[in-house]
Amino acid sequence: MAAEERSRRESLGGMANSRPGDTKATEDTRILLVDDDEVLLGVYRLLLEVAGFAVITSDGANQGFEMLAEASRLGRPFDLLITDFDMPENRGNVLIKAVRDLEKDDRVSGQDRLPILLLTGVALSTLSKREQDDLMTPGVSYLSKASANDRLVPTVKRILRRHSA
Repeated sequence: MAAEERSRRESLGGMANSRPGDTKATEDTRILLVDDDEVLLGVYRLLLEVAGFAVITSDGANQGFEMLAEASRLGRPFDLLITDFDMPENRGNVLIKAVRDLEKDDRVSGQDRLPILLLTGVALSTLSKREQDDLMTPGVSYLSKASANDRLVPTVKRILRRHSA
């Protein structure tokens, strides 16, 4: 158990996946990817890592939130959260709301709002007004899983460029 915790802390603290050809813009960029579908989690992680991003995965909203909070406490916050909406333990809107609530406390210490990409197969028009309001806050972008294989990396790069500007 201690080895697992140490490994997890190391991955949260120093996550640059250096590869030949990586650019400075991506080699230190840390992304937390949250999805309950293990196959898609692996595919999206591979796409992002090949593009040079450092990716940590979580298979659920609760664990993802704990990882975000711990990384922030360790002074090594993530640069982007990518989350699914429809997950068994908690939906993506619950995770996003929890992140925004945590940021209210962190803003006192000067941390910026975390950009979030909602990567889901759920059409926004099918959600309740409350769920839509929770999801579509400033700093949240949307990408359909149907187009993720082609558009994930360009969308992530655009979000990160916009956030750093």
